[in-house]
Amino acid sequence: MSAERKSLFLRGVPAALIREAKAESARRGQPLAAIVSEALARSLRAGSYAIPASASGQATSAREGASSHELDDAMRWYREKHAELVRKYRGEYIAIIARAVVDHDVDFAALASRVFQEHGTRSIYMPRVAEHAGDVRVRSPRHVRS
Repeated sequence: MSAERKSLFLRGVPAALIREAKAESARRGQPLAAIVSEALARSLRAGSYAIPASASGQATSAREGASSHELDDAMRWYREKHAELVRKYRGEYIAIIARAVVDHDVDFAALASRVFQEHGTRSIYMPRVAEHAGDVRVRSPRHVRS
C-alpha cells in the first residue's frame, strides 16, 4: 500500500456500527481511520491493502502483548460483574482499567477524551453497559455471477 492517504465520506452508515467502530478504536488505542481501514481490508480480502503497523499507530509487539492481556482481563471482569454494572451504569459507557471502573458517561467521545487524557493512549475497554450485549457483524460483499 502506498503512503498516500485519502478521505472517505459515507452516508447511511448505521449509528450502532459507528459506535462500535469508535469503541474498538478506543479499546485498541488506535485512530478510528486505522480500525476502519483494517476492517475494510479484511472484508475485501485484499492483501495489498494491509496496513503497516507504523502507519496505523499500532503499538510495538511487546507493548501490544501486555496491552492485549490487560484488555482481555478487563473484558473478563466486565462479564463477571455484568449484572452489578447494569444496575449501576445501564445505558452508559464505562472505562475499565485494572478490574475497576475508572470513569463513565452517556457520551462515548467525552468519556474517551477524559480517559485518554488521564491514563494516556493505551488499550482501554470502554463498553456500553446494556442488559444484553449485542454483537455487530460486518459481512463481506458477495459477487453475483450472471
